[in-house]
Amino acid sequence: MIHVSTETTHQPGPILRMDCPNCNALGVEGVTYDVLQQERLLTFIPVGTTRWAEITCRSCGRVFRLKGTSADLASMTPEQLSDLVATEGMSYVSNIAKMFVVASFIIPGIGLIFALLALFATRRARSGWRTAAYVGLAVSIGLVALMFLATSSSNR
Repeated sequence: MIHVSTETTHQPGPILRMDCPNCNALGVEGVTYDVLQQERLLTFIPVGTTRWAEITCRSCGRVFRLKGTSADLASMTPEQLSDLVATEGMSYVSNIAKMFVVASFIIPGIGLIFALLALFATRRARSGWRTAAYVGLAVSIGLVALMFLATSSSNR
């Protein structure tokens, strides 16, 4: 079993005026936080860091996740801020793909499956992690082939 740990820290930011899409309140105060989430494989291998800002409507209590930091949001008007509000959850697909790539190097037999999952998770991305997934796949295939040859030659 592979252990993945997540550490999340919230840093308070300024209080801003916003137009809440949940309760339709105009110019209501919103409390902001900068959020940093760090994911680690086997508690010591850093896999991914995700940053975002959260703003909580003081009228209805709904929490919205926004791209950027609370300092970036401080200069925006309530109308501009409402355009950025995203009610959907954050996508952690890239961090999951990174964990699969790292696991493909650590666990040879199961790593082949992990490398394939990493390729599937990054199918739309054009990044270094997609290349690392290909390398992990090649290494996993090589290790599985070596294990197969070693077991077949020792049985003779």
